[in-house]
Amino acid sequence: MEPKLGIIEHTAQALAIKPKVLSADIKDMAWAWEETVGAIRQPSPKVLVSTLRAITKSYLRGHGVRMGNYQGIKQHERKLVLVMISITDYVISDNVFESLHQAGITSVNFWIDIAEKREERLNILDEVKRLLDGEP
Repeated sequence: MEPKLGIIEHTAQALAIKPKVLSADIKDMAWAWEETVGAIRQPSPKVLVSTLRAITKSYLRGHGVRMGNYQGIKQHERKLVLVMISITDYVISDNVFESLHQAGITSVNFWIDIAEKREERLNILDEVKRLLDGEP
């Protein structure tokens, strides 16, 4: 199954890379997330988000995005969230990610639940709602 094009195109535009390249990268990052989570017995939502965030930050750094301090993270937060949502959307749409599905990644509601429970919000809730409404 391929990642959804609308989210991919929007994310690729934000990162200034080709959608096909990003689509392939999202598949790779989704598998990295699956393999990492599969090695953990009963991962908590915090571990799931932290792992995905680390994978995503590493990817963005490889594309020249610098997030070494709070200002850098704030400046590129939207890109970080878009890639995280793209990866999650891909995982949700494909049943081969058994460990992630067992851990609770079965819908976008996962992000909404996480965002509502976190003290330090990454605007994930706002991004998810905006993307679900079809806004760019």
